[in-house]
Amino acid sequence: MTARPLVTPSDDSAPASPGPSDAELLRATAAGSEPAFAELRSRYERAVARVCRTVAGSEYEDCEQEVFVRIWGKAALFDPERGSAAAWLLTLARRTALNVSARQRPHVTLAEDEPDGAVEREEIWRGCPIANAWCSSSRTAAT
Repeated sequence: MTARPLVTPSDDSAPASPGPSDAELLRATAAGSEPAFAELRSRYERAVARVCRTVAGSEYEDCEQEVFVRIWGKAALFDPERGSAAAWLLTLARRTALNVSARQRPHVTLAEDEPDGAVEREEIWRGCPIANAWCSSSRTAAT
């Protein structure tokens, strides 16, 4: 049995398929072709959904929608000399999913940002044996 490389059906290096390549579809989408965009969406909706479910979690539906909105708006930025259309599309999906994931995380306020009830640095370090040893050794070295 010989090993065959894994290739997506829409990859530019795959055997010729009856339709246009992904790069051609991206160029047509950049020019405003809705049928080309619909074809890209049908080719990549499962892969985009998988990325969004894995990275964005419960916000996967919003993520999927945002990915395709970005593809529509950024299709003109695709450069076939820098990589395949599949890599470009899935990188855009991954980065969008990371952005969606970051938005859903709660904002953590540092103690320095809290004016009332904030813990002073000295209070934090006071109970630390390493800090106490360092402070006492630096005081004796200074005298």
